Amino acid sequence: RHKSSEKDYLATVDVDPSSASFCQVLHRTELAVGVEAHHSGWNACSSCFGRSDVARSHLVLPCLESSQLFFVDTASAPRAPKLASVLPTEDMKAAGVTFPHTAHCLADGNIMVSTLGAAKGEAKGSFLLIDAKTFKVSVFILFHCCC
Repeated sequence: RHKSSEKDYLATVDVDPSSASFCQVLHRTELAVGVEAHHSGWNACSSCFGRSDVARSHLVLPCLESSQLFFVDTASAPRAPKLASVLPTEDMKAAGVTFPHTAHCLADGNIMVSTLGAAKGEAKGSFLLIDAKTFKVSVFILFHCCC
């Protein structure tokens, strides 16, 4: 478990080798204490490029320890992203899941999030579909393992 009292954060690092600030942290977007962001994804995928109604503008951060999803606006200020929205733990549990693991953008403009636990923490993997415009749960998909 996470033992720090400091907030977790998303770091923006300069990766331009010709820049004076190469390899330096340019900005920290604070999340919360001990959320453990894990396997980030985008609100829109490359299969959506060319569509005027969809843009890759938000990084999706599933957080294992807190069972939250953080949505970070990377379009408005790419060198200093801002927290745009949070899908709270209560909404995850209401959908019957906890421990979001990986965010996957889909060709239809939605976001699919794989989860590792049920609402009470049982180890039962499932999926959520998140509306990429509102960042709210749109569909819960129950996954049954045949093992």
